[in-house]
Amino acid sequence: MRNLKLGIATLAVVGSVLPSAAEIYPRASTPDGSVISRKSGEEVRFIDISNWRSVEVNQDLLAGDTLRTNANGQLAILFADRTQMRMGRNTTLLVKKIDGTANSEFELKSGVLWGRAGRGGSGLTIETPAAAAAIRGTDWNLRVGGNGETTLSVLEGTVELYNAQGSVTVNQGEGAYAAIGQAPRKYVLVDLEEREQILLYGELRDAFATLPISGLGTTQTRAERLRILEKSPDTRTPEDWVALAEVALGEEGRAAARDALAQLRRPLPSPLEARAKLVEAMIAGQELRYAEAARLFAEAAPSLPRNRRAAAAYGRWFAESLADPDGHATPPSEGAYGDDPTAALARAIAVFFTRGQVEAIEILREAEKRFPEDARLPAMRADLAFQLDRREEVQEALARARAIDPDDASSLLISARYRTSVSSDLDGALKELTRAAEVAPGSDAVWNEIGLVQSERNAIVEADAAHQLAISLNPESAVLRANYARFLLDNDQVKAAKAEIDIAESLDPQSYAVLAAKGRYLLRIGKTTEGEQVLLEASAVNPTYGDSLIGIAIASYQLGSDAEATQALDNADRFDRDNPSIPLIRAGIAMDQYRADDAIIQAREALRRREARGGFYSGYDANRQANSYLGVTLDNLGLSEWGQYYAARSRDLFKSSTYLDEAADGRVSPFIGYYPLLSPDERIQGGSGTVSSVMQGRILDPLFVASETRRNSLETRSFFEGGIGGGFNSIGGETGWFSDILLQGTNYSTIPLSYYFQGVTSHPQSERTNDENNLEGAVFELGMRPSLTDGIFLFANTRNVERGFPGQSDFPTPFDERTTKVREVGGAWNHVISDENVIQAFAVASRTHTDQSFYMENSYGPFMVEQSFRDKNLTYGVSHLFGVGPLTVRYGPRAAASIAKCPSIRGTSSGISASILWSFRATATRPASMRT
Repeated sequence: MRNLKLGIATLAVVGSVLPSAAEIYPRASTPDGSVISRKSGEEVRFIDISNWRSVEVNQDLLAGDTLRTNANGQLAILFADRTQMRMGRNTTLLVKKIDGTANSEFELKSGVLWGRAGRGGSGLTIETPAAAAAIRGTDWNLRVGGNGETTLSVLEGTVELYNAQGSVTVNQGEGAYAAIGQAPRKYVLVDLEEREQILLYGELRDAFATLPISGLGTTQTRAERLRILEKSPDTRTPEDWVALAEVALGEEGRAAARDALAQLRRPLPSPLEARAKLVEAMIAGQELRYAEAARLFAEAAPSLPRNRRAAAAYGRWFAESLADPDGHATPPSEGAYGDDPTAALARAIAVFFTRGQVEAIEILREAEKRFPEDARLPAMRADLAFQLDRREEVQEALARARAIDPDDASSLLISARYRTSVSSDLDGALKELTRAAEVAPGSDAVWNEIGLVQSERNAIVEADAAHQLAISLNPESAVLRANYARFLLDNDQVKAAKAEIDIAESLDPQSYAVLAAKGRYLLRIGKTTEGEQVLLEASAVNPTYGDSLIGIAIASYQLGSDAEATQALDNADRFDRDNPSIPLIRAGIAMDQYRADDAIIQAREALRRREARGGFYSGYDANRQANSYLGVTLDNLGLSEWGQYYAARSRDLFKSSTYLDEAADGRVSPFIGYYPLLSPDERIQGGSGTVSSVMQGRILDPLFVASETRRNSLETRSFFEGGIGGGFNSIGGETGWFSDILLQGTNYSTIPLSYYFQGVTSHPQSERTNDENNLEGAVFELGMRPSLTDGIFLFANTRNVERGFPGQSDFPTPFDERTTKVREVGGAWNHVISDENVIQAFAVASRTHTDQSFYMENSYGPFMVEQSFRDKNLTYGVSHLFGVGPLTVRYGPRAAASIAKCPSIRGTSSGISASILWSFRATATRPASMRT
């Protein structure tokens, strides 16, 4: 194995001229691009300033600017033509021209560059010393060697590499090489690991959460904790309290570590005092107090035992680097502390930060040979391999870690992530995370992962509690708050999500997770253009992050940029091959564009991925604008039974889409069997059950009340639509008129609500006297989501019908008429208690007033009969819906009261009924009429 060198002797600024400023330099004209993220020591030479200066995040760029990175630097840049670039270490790039209508031009003078160009853009050309690359709508990696030789890797799309000696067209999965004065030549990339080409690096601030300081292995750490806890507090020695603080920091959280230190009378004897300061230094680092942390590490180091000095040395370097990214912090020498596995872990963290996962994995592999009984080394290797999607290595490393220590919390955490993302085993992942939380109840990473898994299982109460606990354990983590914000957005709590995003932005404004959450928030409140820009920034920081890529697809489609939407979905699919949201969004777009075949193919793929995850999924397939894309598409093609079959396969009685499918299709009649010759309409009957299904769907997802009609928005967002119409009609030469009005919208500014109002008036005219059929009606619906666990649906309907009965031509009845007035109001409430545990209540009141008169004759002569009817009805009930495995049970009381009056004949009738309802439903199977 080749000898790996740390390669980070100092975090110093490269170049002969020190940065003349550490602030954003204002530009006089419209910027051509902007720096989205940086790491350490990056510089820029502006076109209007001759010297190099430090470059900051959010620095605007113009054509003519030159950027460069040092041995530790890295830049993410987003240009005005939507091109995203990531500059690796020791790279120099000249921005020559940015143009949205013609090719943009760059010059890569040295180093390595990853980029993504938009398909809908004008393309770009990147010149190198050996060749030029003509790029349009693709992902690529370009490297310039020490002699100017150029290496191109195409990750998606097509690139032409050319020079004066020739040219080659390079497609996805291919590469090309060009030396100065030689024609480019093409080759096939074998075992291409795309994530390695994207130049992703770690976050150094995470080191304080993972760096061990107890000097013990995982099993010894837990044993030491149990030994101390078994002693009563009054018998614990200062050594016990310090040891408890050390182990508590990793397993119970910083609050427990502080409590242990508070029991000590300071100062302590020198070795114990040093260990206590080491704990305090780690806490300061976790709380972003880097300068203080560096001081404490320095004070602790001289008196620490040998097995804790590596933690102090690397901790000091991490803290100094974070306190001053452009400073001169010096790391420990490569061979220092070679007898301590903590040094290997710390060095892997450092290399991950500066050079990426590949070299960090090599360091861990070598360390595992020297420390074969330390589970932390293969556990970290599994984590890094997971980030590169090296699935076989993840499994191998996890097996090794489990063999050493099956209860290591970090191994359980990585295994759970693998189960969730790759194996689609959410229940198995939750089981491992539960064990990890028992072992390390103070691990914010474990509780964050529990929140993510519970959210995917649709267990919103449990997910909310886990996310909040994770934040309470580590309130300075921007990622934890961003993840919680995304959870809140998915559950319509937009105002609460904005509060979390604001805090996360103040902690780390360049985090891709924070940028993605902010972008998705902007989409929700209807600021689509602004949201797309922020999501592009998130993608520039981490091009593999699915949430930002899906958000870009949604934003692009909302803005009418279909090519960009397709590209974003293609990119998301490459990096997350098991995500059901991606094909489901494709199905939604296909339906919106009347491409039925594509909609069926994509919806079936979404269903396959959904079922591979055990039937759990709370992403895009919970969208309000479609019940079951596959079912709806097949139904539109006249394949109703197949549509009902696929809708049944995605049935979930705790999701609104199930009830809306049921309302659209009707319910199977219990009195008619599946006789093959019966039509679907004869077997599937509509009726009163439709109203019940619609109401249950509304309270489970109250913001379904309104949806945009002009274009499928792919995700619910704030909007308002209004329409008014009218016209004239002619029957037998007589002219009548009609009019209608529609107002609907969704708003998140206060309580999330959705509203729908429609009014209609129709007054046709007929050549016959008393041939009236006038209608005036209106319907109003209001859905609200006042809290995470509550949904409210209110509605009111009114209609007035005036009907005349002209009689026969030779026996007209000019006075026979009927007037009916109907008023109906109702509401329902849904409250989520816990996972698959819901209570619901509803009440509906209606009043019908009918007046009619008829002209009649008997032996005494003609006379008029006038009648008046008054009906009042009230129905209400409460139910409890809960799941037990595949069985769903609903029970609860229901009551109804009605009063009917006929004043014209002085008659009154009334009635009250009550019942207790029990129902059991299991997972649906394939309909008998469709079995072969």
